[in-house]
Amino acid sequence: MHKRSSPAPWIEPPAHYKWGELIKKRGKPAFYKKGSVVISEGDTLNCMYYVNKGMATYTIGYESGSSRAVSLLLPGRIFGAGPIFLQEPICLSVLTLDDSEIYSLSMDEVTRAIYEDPNLSIDLIRNLTYKIKIILSGFTVVSFMSPGERLLSFFSSLLKEQNVTKSYDWYALSLNLTQEQIGEMIGVNRVTVCRIINHWKKKGIYKKVGNRAYIHSDLLLAKRMNTKTGCYSGKNEDSLITGRA
Repeated sequence: MHKRSSPAPWIEPPAHYKWGELIKKRGKPAFYKKGSVVISEGDTLNCMYYVNKGMATYTIGYESGSSRAVSLLLPGRIFGAGPIFLQEPICLSVLTLDDSEIYSLSMDEVTRAIYEDPNLSIDLIRNLTYKIKIILSGFTVVSFMSPGERLLSFFSSLLKEQNVTKSYDWYALSLNLTQEQIGEMIGVNRVTVCRIINHWKKKGIYKKVGNRAYIHSDLLLAKRMNTKTGCYSGKNEDSLITGRA
């Protein structure tokens, strides 16, 4: 059993490697263009899914017809594991953010695999339990973190997931998300995200080129952020990532 780091409420936890291997061996691959709907709110699922390449997001729809992004599904993530056993209409959709390769494994194959290896059910329960932990973590983040701290935490979580290393004091983050989508996930509006990013740009600690965001190490080394505005003030402090006071 591996130890996980503190949960990031905007990134789904990775599946156990056994499930990834199983789904790629027994499942069916499908290729989705960026912006494709993989599953829709109201569907009753008969398959579990595995993101092998690309990126997707959970979205929740509103009666007005609008929708918002909730959390990211990066490579190595599964979705639909709970709904295939519940057999009730799902309350969210999955939308691809990149051209993606996603495998599906039928409910019959999932059940068969669990009968063959009961430990797979434990891994599945662990993954679902961790998702609950992430949801609870989200309440804490929204309640106690300023918008700037949330945005920095979002970027630092993605850097860790992508195993980005520093080059000349900069970290290059692959980012195919709009400011509106980022805001939806961290619980602020697009204007707030834009304001914070523009402030970072003026301070020379953030830049965007194409689909890559470049984050300066000074930002990740926890220059103080004003808790009301979320803006960088330039005073040295320990890293917000490590949580050192």
